[in-house]
Amino acid sequence: KVTKAGGFTPGGAAFDAAGDDLDGLSGNMNAVILISDGEDLPSDVLPAAKKLKNRYGSSICFYPIFVGNTEEGAKELKDIADIGGCGFYSTADELMSYAGMADFVEMVFLNEKSASAPPVVSVKKDSDNDGVYDGDDKCPGTPAGAAVNAVGCWTLDTILFDFDKTEIKSAAYPLLDDVVAILKKNPDMKILLNGHCDNVGTNEYNLDLSQRRANAVRDYIVRKGILWRKLDTQGFGFTQPVALNGTDSGRAMNRRVEITPY
Repeated sequence: KVTKAGGFTPGGAAFDAAGDDLDGLSGNMNAVILISDGEDLPSDVLPAAKKLKNRYGSSICFYPIFVGNTEEGAKELKDIADIGGCGFYSTADELMSYAGMADFVEMVFLNEKSASAPPVVSVKKDSDNDGVYDGDDKCPGTPAGAAVNAVGCWTLDTILFDFDKTEIKSAAYPLLDDVVAILKKNPDMKILLNGHCDNVGTNEYNLDLSQRRANAVRDYIVRKGILWRKLDTQGFGFTQPVALNGTDSGRAMNRRVEITPY
């Protein structure tokens, strides 16, 4: 035990005591700093340093600071630094300046914080440019110019048919003419016309009604110059509503024809 300044550096005892002091610590980077002139060190210093290093492995580093003026003393401290492997040897003169001490403290006690990666910005895509992002698009691949609903499906709704009717309302003609124009711009495209109804009436009746509505749209498009073989139809009755059937506006939205290109 050191009780006052002076005398020889009790290096071996210091390393043994450090081993007990560090016992139970959870840190994985521990620094042992030895300040000495390196002269007349007891013969147990290097074995004690090796014992401490073997006990704690890579979690401990030695940082001897030389305050003497002999080559023999400097060599002793350099040997201790070499045993530590991850530390380094310094001289008192190197640490006398503010900058020197700051560098020592930074290298021994501080880890440079790596620059954090910039936050990943998720860019929403709209692959078919229909105004509905891909994550919300239930009908990807709609052609340019197609009128889509909130989930990206090419839909002719609200103004196509009156209740229980298959005659196309004149207000819907511009919508159908847009479909014809898209088909003429895409001569290889075929489409499936899916007819839908509200829930008034029986399932059987509405299946037939929805089929007749899809056929009515097909016939209009054919009269505008599109080949019959490019158009298929299917009726779904009231099995696939897009709005609540409890209101007039909801039932009107459900009386629709959806278009699926293929």
